[in-house]
Amino acid sequence: MDSDDVEQIDEKYNIAPYICPLVSDNGIDMYMELITRRSSYFVYAFNTRFYLDLYQKGYDGVKDITNYIDIFAKKKVFIPIFMGEIHEQHLTLHMWSLVYVDFTHKFIKYYDSSGGQGMKCLKLIMNYLVQEVLEKRKRKKKLFNPNGWSLINVKDCPQQERHYDNSIFICMLTEYLSRDAPLDFSKEEIQKFCEQLEEEIGIEYLTKLVRVT
Repeated sequence: MDSDDVEQIDEKYNIAPYICPLVSDNGIDMYMELITRRSSYFVYAFNTRFYLDLYQKGYDGVKDITNYIDIFAKKKVFIPIFMGEIHEQHLTLHMWSLVYVDFTHKFIKYYDSSGGQGMKCLKLIMNYLVQEVLEKRKRKKKLFNPNGWSLINVKDCPQQERHYDNSIFICMLTEYLSRDAPLDFSKEEIQKFCEQLEEEIGIEYLTKLVRVT
C-alpha cells in the first residue's frame, strides 16, 4: 500500500496516518517478531508468508523455516492466516485471521475478527504439526500425538467494525493471547491500539510484560 492509498483511507475514515504501518503484511510481520522476541523461550509467531506457502506448496514448501526452531519446545505458537483480498474505494486490503496452537492445553483455535470459521485451516495446521514432527523427530524429545487435541472455532472473538482495522485486530489478538490476557478489548479502542502498535514497532519493544509462570 503506497502513500496515495494512505491518503484515501485517511480521507474516508478521518483517521490519522499513524495507523498505516500495520496495514501492510510487513507491519504484521514486524509485530509477530516482537511478540516472539518478548517470550522466545515459550512463544513463537510465524510470519504472514508461512500459511500461504503451506496452503499452496504443502509441507515441503515450509519445512525449512523451522530448521533452527523447535516449535514443540514452545508453549504457544501463533500463525497469521491470509484469507484473501477486499477491494474497497480503489484500495486492496489483505484480510487476516489467526490460529493459536497451545501445546500445554492441547488445542488449536481459530480467531476471526470478522466472524468467519476456519475448520479446514485448523485441520491443515494439525496436519502440518504431524508432518513436522515426523520430519524432524530425531531432535525431538518426544513425538507429537494428535490424539486428545481439540480444534476450536472461537465464537466470542472481539469483532472489527471496518475491513481496514483487520490487521490491527490480528496483532492485538496475538499480543493478548501470548501473555494470557483476557480478550476484553473492542472496536471502540482501535485508535488507542494503533498508537500503541506504532510506538512499539518504532522502539522495537513491547511495552506490556509477560508474567512468567
